[in-house]
Amino acid sequence: MRKTALFVGGVAMTVALGACGNPAAPDPGLQKAFTDAKSLGEASSAAIAKGQSVKFSFEVTGDPKNTGKGHGESRTAETDPATSVVLEGGDAAAEFRLFTQAIYMRLPEQGRTPGMAKPWAKFALDDSSSPAALFTPMFKQLADNTTPAKIIERLRDAGTVTGSDQAQLDGTATTHYKLELDGAKVLDKQIATMPEQLRAAYTDEAKKRIQALNLKLPMELWLDSEQRPVKLFMDAGDALEKAAKQHNVPADGPKPMITVRYTDWGGPVDITPPAPDQVAELPKS
Repeated sequence: MRKTALFVGGVAMTVALGACGNPAAPDPGLQKAFTDAKSLGEASSAAIAKGQSVKFSFEVTGDPKNTGKGHGESRTAETDPATSVVLEGGDAAAEFRLFTQAIYMRLPEQGRTPGMAKPWAKFALDDSSSPAALFTPMFKQLADNTTPAKIIERLRDAGTVTGSDQAQLDGTATTHYKLELDGAKVLDKQIATMPEQLRAAYTDEAKKRIQALNLKLPMELWLDSEQRPVKLFMDAGDALEKAAKQHNVPADGPKPMITVRYTDWGGPVDITPPAPDQVAELPKS
């Protein structure tokens, strides 16, 4: 059951790294709500690319030992995508800058490997010969989990719209969607991006066990009048409890809740690689 719970928790986190909006009178500026996830995802993906840039903040709650907050910004244009993410934690804060060909990671001094005198490490995404290549799938996953377009892509491929209404959210007129994600489909796509040794561990038998759970992960999404995300919320608690009941074990594992807020669509962002003299050379073996 612990492995199953970890799988479900991972699915919830994949869909994603405040107060909900109140129902509002119909807003003439909002377009008619979509009734299927494919159309919703296609419209929002196009709006995200057109938006060029966005800032975001996120919070993971529900488990006292694994809470977390962070913020960042993205260039969402298809021609030059990039994302900067800060995992908050005071002196233990970490930062990632994600580009098409490389990912840079800044760790606090106490988290660096011995002899790493410079604050940044570089992971080339196209260098399979480097020992650091073992970590690049994890960093790619981080990029996918914080990039609005990738989140919407998963919604499009594995989601079902269960309801919608109009809501005012922090002064913005939004269409509020309620959706269900097929946990097995989300996990299949997540596994496909992992290293071969991890894909091999996801056997046909394990896949059948996950499919048998028929996990439906609830998700809420608020879009503005241009179909751009304003907020995303997901609570994996019900799915974890269902998995526990089917295995006749206590549902005492983490029940993550993820909230992501998006602001300043089209505003200026500053996402550049760190200066070369601040980047450490990783060991070759």
